[in-house]
Amino acid sequence: MKLIALTLNKELIPSIHNVYEQNREILHENIVTLDEWYNAFGEEADPYEENFVIMADSIPAAWLKINGLNKETISISMLVVDDKFKHKGIGRFSLNYSEDYARKNNKSVILIYTTKDNTIAKMRYLKCEYEITRELVYKVGDGIDREGYEFKKIIA
Repeated sequence: MKLIALTLNKELIPSIHNVYEQNREILHENIVTLDEWYNAFGEEADPYEENFVIMADSIPAAWLKINGLNKETISISMLVVDDKFKHKGIGRFSLNYSEDYARKNNKSVILIYTTKDNTIAKMRYLKCEYEITRELVYKVGDGIDREGYEFKKIIA
């Protein structure tokens, strides 16, 4: 399976909507309509983030969002994989891509936050040599404070 990362464009927004909906429960997020997605990535887009669609043999397989491009430390604020592509190396590829992106943009640290109940994400980050730097409570998309982790990796 050939994997590549494409910068999000208007044609790929429906695939983002789909993979988000598949993972919305574990993300503790709210329902977002397709029109809201188009608005979020249009004129209202955050200028300090990049969104990518990970393609597996020309099929959208995951959504990766990197934030904090105006800071020394960037964060992966979204990494969700389509159900059909889970446990096939998409998560690892996305993390490796993020690390390469950080190096190319002279960033030295990547942070990731996830809730404690997202055990699959936790195991993936640890396996890819991200360290838990602290436990915290933070408000997630549904507005509820949840216990979570901050992961950190220093990029050489």
